[in-house]
Amino acid sequence: MTIQGTTDANGVVTVYLTDDLSIGGSALLNQIHTIQVTARNNTSNVGDVPIASVKNLDGVTLTVNVVESNTTVVTGEGLEFVGSGIVVDILVIGS
Repeated sequence: MTIQGTTDANGVVTVYLTDDLSIGGSALLNQIHTIQVTARNNTSNVGDVPIASVKNLDGVTLTVNVVESNTTVVTGEGLEFVGSGIVVDILVIGS
């Protein structure tokens, strides 16, 4: 199944793997084999290229973190959550 979501103000996408894409829907898959997440941003600035990763899968609720480059500092990690509005394409394969 493929789903598209958009980040909230905290750089998180939450989607529901159900027939109507709501938390109250019926689960579409009994077993998850793989999840692929790809964040999109139309930019030519390397610092604005988003990176997506699966945060959590709990039942039918899938959450995805999206980060981008931050000012590089010696003591920090150089990444920050993107904030709202970044589109994430999600591919879930299961049975």
